[in-house]
Amino acid sequence: MGSQQHGSDATGSAPADPFPDSDYWRDRLAREPYYRHGEDYDDYAAAYEAGWLARRRRPDSDFAAQEARVRHEWEATKGVSRLQWERARHAALRAWERAADEP
Repeated sequence: MGSQQHGSDATGSAPADPFPDSDYWRDRLAREPYYRHGEDYDDYAAAYEAGWLARRRRPDSDFAAQEARVRHEWEATKGVSRLQWERARHAALRAWERAADEP
């Protein structure tokens, strides 16, 4: 699945609090300019979540100021992602931007 933070627990149960924007990004991924044929949501899930969470925690900051923290969180939770940060960064930034538009 996506990030380890919100993946299934040891019993295989679904997480209690899945990443709220995951459905949006699952539907949108193939239309994003950074997407490459053959990649899937699991390659990007942790980056979307890290960017979204960082913006929710620090709404008055900018991505550049938080990027090191976002990258660290992504590295800790990326699970099965085949991406390097240079590629995942685009997804994290898009999620950061989208989180700014949410209430």
